Amino acid sequence: MDDSLGFEQKIERFCICNALLGQGDRVLVCLSGGADSVCLLRVLLSLKERLSLTLYAAHVNHMLRGADADADEAFCRSLCAAHGMELFVLRADVKKIARDSAQGVEAAARQVRYDYFSELKERCALNKIATAHNKNDNAETSLMYFLRGSGIDGLKGIQLRRADGVVRPLLCVARAEIEAYLQQLGQEYRTDATNLSEDYTRNRIRSRLLPQLAAEYNPNLIETLADNALLLALDAQYLNERAAELEARLVTEQKDGGYTVDVEGYCAAERAPRLRVLRQTIARMGTAPSYAAVMRCDALFHGNMQGKAVSITDTLFARREYGAVRIYRAQDTDGGFSYPLLIGEKQYVKEADTWFFSRLLTKEQFAAEADFGQKNCAYFDYNSMSGQIYIRSRKNGDIFAPFGMEGKKKLKEYLIDEKVSAPMRGRVPLIGCGGEILWVCGHRRSALYPVLEGTKTILKIVFWEGR
Repeated sequence: MDDSLGFEQKIERFCICNALLGQGDRVLVCLSGGADSVCLLRVLLSLKERLSLTLYAAHVNHMLRGADADADEAFCRSLCAAHGMELFVLRADVKKIARDSAQGVEAAARQVRYDYFSELKERCALNKIATAHNKNDNAETSLMYFLRGSGIDGLKGIQLRRADGVVRPLLCVARAEIEAYLQQLGQEYRTDATNLSEDYTRNRIRSRLLPQLAAEYNPNLIETLADNALLLALDAQYLNERAAELEARLVTEQKDGGYTVDVEGYCAAERAPRLRVLRQTIARMGTAPSYAAVMRCDALFHGNMQGKAVSITDTLFARREYGAVRIYRAQDTDGGFSYPLLIGEKQYVKEADTWFFSRLLTKEQFAAEADFGQKNCAYFDYNSMSGQIYIRSRKNGDIFAPFGMEGKKKLKEYLIDEKVSAPMRGRVPLIGCGGEILWVCGHRRSALYPVLEGTKTILKIVFWEGR
C-alpha cells in the first residue's frame, strides 16, 4: 500500500473521530510555507473530494525577516496557484504593532494571525480554520507548561478544536512523519531560521531538553507526551463541564466587577471541580492565580473565617463575608489606595513604600509586649471592632479623633499641624475601620478602640518603611 495514502487515512480517521472535519465543511488553511502547513494543505487537498470540502488558504507576512519573509509569501502564492486555490495574504508590521500595543513580538504576531483568520472566516462564510500543529508541538507545549508549574489545563497541550472553529488535524502525526510524507510527494517547503534560534524557550526545549530526555529516559518521548496531552485534554474537558455546572449555582458577579462564591454550596461540592471554579473565577479578574493563592482562598470557605481576608496579588483579594467569599480588586480612587489589612500576613503597600504586619494577641501576650510607645506600632481592642480593617490613603472630608486630644479634627488640618507637606499627605498610610480612622501611621493613633481592662483580644499592627 502507498505509504502516503496510509498517512492521509490516519489523519482522516483522526479528524472524523474527533469531529474536526465533516462533510461539506468550508475550511481556511493557515499556510506559513513551512513543512507542517504545507503538509496540512496537501492532506486536505487529498481529502477535498471525499469530504466535499471547500478550501481557502491564508498567509501572514509578519515583515520580520526581510527578503526571507517575502520569499515565504512568494512560495505560498506559487503553491496555491499550482493547486487552483485562492490565497489571502496579509502583510503586517508586527514589530511596530508589538511596540504600539506593549506586547512581545511573538504575542503580537499570534494576535495578528488569529484576528486575520477570524476576519476571513466571517467574510467568506467559513466554518473551520485549520492550523498545522503536530505531535511535536503538542509535546513541546505540554512540557513547557509542566516546567512553568501548570495544572491539567496546561498539561493538556494544544486544543484539538476551539469554539471559534479552529481545528488541528495534524495532532495525530509527528514532525518526522510529516517530513517523510512531503519527501515522498516530492513537495518542497520553506524553513524558518528563527525556529532554530535558542532565544526562545520553546526552541530550547525542542533542540536541547527533549532530545536529552529522549536519549536518556524514553526514546518515544514525543509520542508519550503528545498522547498524554490528548488524554489529559479529555479529563480537562470533563472537569470544565462539571465546573461550569457548579459555577452557575455558586458564583455571582458583583456591580464592582468582583465576584462572590457561595460558601455552603462550595463546601458541599467535590474538591476538584470546586477548586476549578475558584481558579476560573479569579482568572476572570485578569490574574492567573498561583497554587498558593488558590489554597489561601480555599481556606476561607472552611471553619470560623468570618471577616478574614487574604491576598491573591498585590491588588486582588478574597474575603469571607457571612455566607460567601468575595473576590475583589482593591479600590483606587483619586490616585489613592485602599487594601484590606491581612491579619497574620506580612504585606507591602507600594504607594506608601511601607510594609505592614499585624497579629492578634491574648491579654497575657499583650502584657509581655515591649513595643509600647513606639511610633511604628499600635494596639487596638479587636473584639470591639466591626467590619473590614483597611490600610488606605486619605479621602476628602476625613475626620480624625487623635488619642489624648479632645474632640475630632479634620485630617487635613492635623497633617498640616504635623508639618506634612502637601505632596506627601496622600502617601501617609492610614488604618481605617467602618469609615473611621484608627491610626495615622507614623504620627498618632486615634482614641477609638483602646485596650482596656476588659479587653480579651488585642490587634497589634506594626509598620516599617522601604523594601
